Amino acid sequence: MDPNACLKEIREIGERMYDSVWIDHRTPTQSYLDDSRRLAELIDSLDQWIVGGGFLPAAWAKGVR
Repeated sequence: MDPNACLKEIREIGERMYDSVWIDHRTPTQSYLDDSRRLAELIDSLDQWIVGGGFLPAAWAKGVR
């Protein structure tokens, strides 16, 4: 697992989801749902990595956004 690549993808998906457009303001688009699923997978993977003794992503270790 590469925590740096994981964090990069988490941030990219987060930005995309934040900026996404909902079809009728109630129903999310399929791409929003896909991003949600992928985001959950990435967060779980990063959590398992860190809890298992893995190092923090470099940006977090340095306090960089």
